Amino acid sequence: MNKCCRVTFNLLFILMLFASCHGDFHELSDKYVYCEYTIAKSPSNSRWTREGKYIPYQVVIGRMVTNYSHDDAFIIAHQTIQKKHRYWIIKLADDMVWGPLTKDSFDIKCKEQNVKIRLDPRYESDIE
Repeated sequence: MNKCCRVTFNLLFILMLFASCHGDFHELSDKYVYCEYTIAKSPSNSRWTREGKYIPYQVVIGRMVTNYSHDDAFIIAHQTIQKKHRYWIIKLADDMVWGPLTKDSFDIKCKEQNVKIRLDPRYESDIE
């Protein structure tokens, strides 16, 4: 594939990515994005599946991410699955992922890792 085709392909890919997120897309770092209630990581080399589907991002935290926060060191997230609250921590320096965690485990791990950011408390009512 020549350089012109690669540039065109990359531009089309970016347009498809933005169109698929319907405005619910936020860059969290140079590698991670929030899109449609998931947090995903850009792989070092995007790929095509056997079925011909292009995979530009790898989902790290699946559906129902209802709350997240980030800084230059960490991404933290709250996820609700079947009325259960789960928490996640991603350390950006080495892509270390902790989760799913209970609220107590999340608080302990945040303290251990010296995570300074916090989640919006509105999403933490009625925790099981």
